[in-house]
Amino acid sequence: IEAEFVFDNKKYRIIDTAGLRRKPKVKERIEYFSVQRTIDFIPSADVVILLIDSKTDSYFSPLTKQDKNIIKLVLDRGKALVIAINKKDLLSDQKQKEILKYTKMALRNFLFIPVLLISALKNQGIDMVIKKAQDVYEFGCKKISDELIEKTVMPILKTNPPSSRTRVLRLKQTGI
Repeated sequence: IEAEFVFDNKKYRIIDTAGLRRKPKVKERIEYFSVQRTIDFIPSADVVILLIDSKTDSYFSPLTKQDKNIIKLVLDRGKALVIAINKKDLLSDQKQKEILKYTKMALRNFLFIPVLLISALKNQGIDMVIKKAQDVYEFGCKKISDELIEKTVMPILKTNPPSSRTRVLRLKQTGI
């Protein structure tokens, strides 16, 4: 499903792909192509919003191994990501706090990824997901000055060089 909408005077295009299940559970041929189509859309996206169901078998974090694979796939392709955990209306305040805490712990190497609780049914938090998507997109489009890169990264590389045979002379952002 593809749709365009306006939010805060900005035009957006959203592509809602089919939910992904683990490969052993993908039995129907049509579902296989649906999964492949979802994966194929990632490179053309500016921001990927990963929608996760809060009601899973896990007591702590709703992130599954498949979700982590999708996160890796999105990040490996250099795309911005927002995680939206759905069905917050079915959770107590305490359970919401626990889910956020344990999800962020599961993503401890990726603390830059915003994680939000939403209720699609009750239209709660949807506007915040769109705002966060805009924020991560704008952040990813920033050009960082060569001076700032060298000032912050060079001291780290001098104390922790990538290898003993490597010598870094200059650093420069080559793309956005």
